[in-house]
Amino acid sequence: LKLSALALAVVTYLYIGAELREGPGTLPSVITKEYIAKSVPVHVDLLGNPPRGFEVKKEQIVVDPEKVMIIGPEGLIAPIDYLETQPIYIGRRGGTVKVRVGLKITKAVKGMDRQMVDVVIPIERIKK
Repeated sequence: LKLSALALAVVTYLYIGAELREGPGTLPSVITKEYIAKSVPVHVDLLGNPPRGFEVKKEQIVVDPEKVMIIGPEGLIAPIDYLETQPIYIGRRGGTVKVRVGLKITKAVKGMDRQMVDVVIPIERIKK
């Protein structure tokens, strides 16, 4: 009988220790990870500057698609407001740039509906 009581006390001690390490009032993380899907806009990351006498018409930049669907744990995905493209180098470009580019993805994103977007960047001569 004493051996059974000791075994039960050890099991209880290990169980309570594991619960306390998870944090008071929380369930183990395996149970609480809920995945969500969220649509976020894509922002373009431009690198460099066009040649002298040219400018990027930022308000006319086109991204297709404008938004992507991301999937991941709710607590990590909820704060994400947008995704950025990989850097697009526009130095020494004196005309419209059309490129297919990948997206910067954080570890929080466990899935998405696409990993590439098409971007059109109008670069025009500065009118005097």
